[in-house]
Amino acid sequence: PAQVRNTGDRAATNVEVSAELAASGDVETAEQTIDFLGGDETVTLVFLFAADPADGELTIAVTSFTDP
Repeated sequence: PAQVRNTGDRAATNVEVSAELAASGDVETAEQTIDFLGGDETVTLVFLFAADPADGELTIAVTSFTDP
């Protein structure tokens, strides 16, 4: 699981979150969208990969969002 938190006091919409797992010479990617993330709100996302994230390097980042 990954937690995405809006530390501001204004809401965000269409929050794009990407995850990349580099393991065993392969790179897997996954993306999810949070429709609405209120100010000071936290959402938990789950990304599924074929490889075990403990055996590789996992990077998760918010790539974009919009103001409502």
